Amino acid sequence: MFPRSLWTFALCLVSLLVLAAAPPAPTPPVVISLDPTGVNRALALAYAPDGRSVAVGTATGLGLYDAQSGAELRFIASASWVRSVAFAPDGQTVAAGYYAPEVKLWRVSDGALVRTLTGHTSWVRSLAFSPDGQTLLTASDDQSVRWWRVSDGASLHTLTTGMVGVRVLALSPDGATLATGGADHLVHLVDARDGAPLRTLAGHTDWVRSLAFSPDGRTLASGAFDATARLWRVSDGAPLAELRGHTFSVLGVAFSPDGRTLATGSVDARIVLWRVADGVRLRVLQGHTGFVFALAFSPDGRTLASAAADNTARLWPVNPDEPPQTDNVPVVPSTSCVECHHPGGDYMQPGGLTNTPPVLDVACAACHEGGTLVLHWCPAFQQAPGVSERRTSLATLADHVGYPSAARDFALLLAAPGNGEHYYVPDYHTVVPVSGRLYGADPAGITVTLQVWSGGRLTGQSSALSDATGWFFINTDLRPDGLVLDVPIEQRSCVLCHSDTLSDDPALPPGPVKLVVSAAGPRGQVVSDVRWITIDHSRHSTAPVQVVTTSGDPAPAGLTVQAAGRLYGWRGRQSTSQTDAAGQAALSLETLSEVSVDYVFSLPPTVVDGRLFVGAAAVTVTVPARAEVLPVVTLTVTTQTGQVTGQIAGAGGIPVYLVRVPDGLRLAATTDAGGAFVFAAVPPARYQVLADPEALAALGRISAAQTIDLTSEAQASVTLNSLPLGAGAFRGAVLDDQGHWLPFAWVSIGVAGNTAAVSPDTAAWVLRGVPSDARSVVAGAPGYYSSALPAAPDATEPIEFRLQPRPDLRRLPWGSGALQLPADAQAAVDGLHLTLEAGWLWGQGGGPEPLVVTAAGVVVTLPEGQFALGSRPGQSPWLYLLAGRAEAYRVGRPEAVVALAAPAMLFLAPSGPLTPLPLDSLAAAALQPAAAVPEPAWAPSLSAQFANRLGLLGISAAQMVTLITYLVVLTTLVALPVVRLSWWLRKRRDARRPAHV
Repeated sequence: MFPRSLWTFALCLVSLLVLAAAPPAPTPPVVISLDPTGVNRALALAYAPDGRSVAVGTATGLGLYDAQSGAELRFIASASWVRSVAFAPDGQTVAAGYYAPEVKLWRVSDGALVRTLTGHTSWVRSLAFSPDGQTLLTASDDQSVRWWRVSDGASLHTLTTGMVGVRVLALSPDGATLATGGADHLVHLVDARDGAPLRTLAGHTDWVRSLAFSPDGRTLASGAFDATARLWRVSDGAPLAELRGHTFSVLGVAFSPDGRTLATGSVDARIVLWRVADGVRLRVLQGHTGFVFALAFSPDGRTLASAAADNTARLWPVNPDEPPQTDNVPVVPSTSCVECHHPGGDYMQPGGLTNTPPVLDVACAACHEGGTLVLHWCPAFQQAPGVSERRTSLATLADHVGYPSAARDFALLLAAPGNGEHYYVPDYHTVVPVSGRLYGADPAGITVTLQVWSGGRLTGQSSALSDATGWFFINTDLRPDGLVLDVPIEQRSCVLCHSDTLSDDPALPPGPVKLVVSAAGPRGQVVSDVRWITIDHSRHSTAPVQVVTTSGDPAPAGLTVQAAGRLYGWRGRQSTSQTDAAGQAALSLETLSEVSVDYVFSLPPTVVDGRLFVGAAAVTVTVPARAEVLPVVTLTVTTQTGQVTGQIAGAGGIPVYLVRVPDGLRLAATTDAGGAFVFAAVPPARYQVLADPEALAALGRISAAQTIDLTSEAQASVTLNSLPLGAGAFRGAVLDDQGHWLPFAWVSIGVAGNTAAVSPDTAAWVLRGVPSDARSVVAGAPGYYSSALPAAPDATEPIEFRLQPRPDLRRLPWGSGALQLPADAQAAVDGLHLTLEAGWLWGQGGGPEPLVVTAAGVVVTLPEGQFALGSRPGQSPWLYLLAGRAEAYRVGRPEAVVALAAPAMLFLAPSGPLTPLPLDSLAAAALQPAAAVPEPAWAPSLSAQFANRLGLLGISAAQMVTLITYLVVLTTLVALPVVRLSWWLRKRRDARRPAHV
């Protein structure tokens, strides 16, 4: 055996070999923490030409840090954010561009201010020194690039052409070419001496955010909001590569000094290194937890510096000879604006936030051209359909953007509202919550003050104390002149924003409003945050409309005019009115005080006096902000008369009917020899189109009715498909156990086969196209038990049902007769005054006091006679008068009474005229199809169940008696010989038995 010491030596040797074979662990970056609060952000950086220091622009000032250890060398505080930095070629001066519209030149050796360059009117986003250090170029949100003489700060030249939304500039190493990028998604190459255009590079699909020339000046790199970086050949603008490795905007690009490597930084908090020669991804650097705003390589190319929104700058060791990474780095993509601007919850409700947003330095309009991206809307309402973007038509002004001003150990950040948000509200009291957080060693219990500024003057003020975690909430009143919102219980959360108890809160006047929130720290440090928002009080304006026909004449009265719009492209609004005798209408439109609203005026198809009026074209009107008088909107209508053409193949001479829905008016036509039919001058309405069933049955055919609608298109073409009738037809009637008619009943083949409704006047029914294997017919009626009877398709005798009443069927006396009211009917009974909400009622009788029935808002008075009144679920009821007379009028309008004389039928329409029609079984069947047949309700008795089961099997009572008779006779014929033989055998056996003495 080996000694233990030898085993130990062997194990150590193997471990050393494994460690030697394993790749070395990556050297971690040097992390430069900016502020103790942890909420500062590194927005820009630059390496000193000698590589010994790094300049970092932050939200609290300009810092110089040792490039090896990360130790702070000097910090120059400022009240404005440092958005761009650059060292002069000699390394003696560093330039800083601020959110305040100025550039400052600082002496590196002692931090002394050398010069301030003024002239820009908005944030200075990017800057670069010329190679000789005599000229400084700057790009600003004022849509310009400026040339400055460094020696005295004189403005030499200003370029505005093609500089819309300019975000970044880069100067070629030889100082001859200037590249700019911005809102137009393009990279512009211009002569660096005078700004003369050279060429334009197109390919990005969103704002160009970062640019860098390669050290030899032959290649240009660009990064954009489209989450890509691109490489271009400078000489002719040819695209060389598209680099896809980020899931969010690429904010920074930087070439290594040898030009072999490109670094890209992104909103996704990652840094990616690329091989320039072929675009291969080399490495992904992870560690930042916020947006990576800027990148810079050290002069020797061994270190990459990064600036991010996570309160850090980092110094990453870089090895250009390292083999490419092969592992995939998972990234969860997102396109939510709320994630950047309002993270952590429902920022609209006080206490709903858990964090302040990482994007504070821009207004929505700065990135979303064409207007502010509106984020603040009530969650109780859905966005109007058909709109994918929530933009206003009002861009945010450059000087209407706020940002925080903090100390290095104490900070205040607002979470809501966001810069540039628009707050719309109608005439209700509404809260706008102003919320944020204090950061520092002890942020609790500090007084936070809110000031409301409008039109250059202070209009309101309020204060609150921060809680234990530094959060504070201050309410403001968006509509102090508003109404109290009547909040339903199911939306009681609305009271968080709508209330009548806001009198002590500062009011927000309409128009641009500046909110200044400030606090004093433990050492007297005053910090603040500013938000510019727009308050939009809605109003109502009258829009006059003139409707004319195609001939130029005024349209008739009664046409519907409508206007539809979306406030801020989000909140749907619609107004309707009707024309008067002169074809004029007036619509009340909700309009806004700050932005315009597009309303679409149109004429929906409307039937007036038997003619269909259809709008020729919609008209879009842009209602400007604060509009008081709107111009007349002219709409044109065309007039159409209904016409129906149709065909029944191989069915000449067949009557065809149009039955108007829902009032039952019937029009008739006859097919020609080829089966064609025409209805001309048809009043526009909905119709049932059907062929005469008896005439078709004589030809051995059957056809189903079709529904057409002439209220939106006056011309219709119909093909009635006829099918073979089948083996036969069933006919019959449904009566009660006393042989009386049941006006509301249905029959079906089996339990769920073909169905038909009885005619309300005769209780007769017909089932056509009966399948050859049909064995039974099932009938049912409200208030009665169902019944099943056997049948055969070739049966010629009518099938008559006698249904047994259910115990809950109510029978009400009516003079010499009675009324029948099923239990499932919803009705109130007060003597002979009945109110029928839904269901069925029928009967016959009469006496000194008339029967009064109210249904669907119509009062029907019947002194005597026979009638049926009822409806299916979701339908208005029909009155069928079989005998006697009746009167009907709408509730509250007894003067507009109509008289009925039997036989007649009347549709109790919820609106419009009451028009009696002759009782028409065919029209009644078309308007009340038996499509929804309820489940059978079988009688519980054993005899009824036995009879119904036999009926479902196709066995009648007579057949059962015959079967029993056959069985008795057969049993008798078999039993008699057996009994006789048994008797003979027993007698013989007894005869042979010996006698006993």
